[in-house]
Amino acid sequence: MGEAPGGGNWTGVFSFDLKSKELRLRISPENLSVEEPHLRLWMPELISLSEDADTLHVNVGVEKPVPSGAVVHYFRARVNLSDGKLSLLAPLKDIRF
Repeated sequence: MGEAPGGGNWTGVFSFDLKSKELRLRISPENLSVEEPHLRLWMPELISLSEDADTLHVNVGVEKPVPSGAVVHYFRARVNLSDGKLSLLAPLKDIRF
């Protein structure tokens, strides 16, 4: 992926085990499974993590192709960290909330 205009590229979501000091890649742009057709996807905000540390709620930006180029929409989404599947839950009208 090239650099995002006005921002940066995300490399992944990691977990860190305090006992073993192991840093583990949970999801990355390469292993994230998204059913929605898109050009690019990014996660500007991590909202919450489930108690079992397997489900992450995030805000995502999704750049979708349109005949005249591309359009960006923001969504609240759920990511299953064990299989990398991202599910869009609801569109966000304003990304500041």
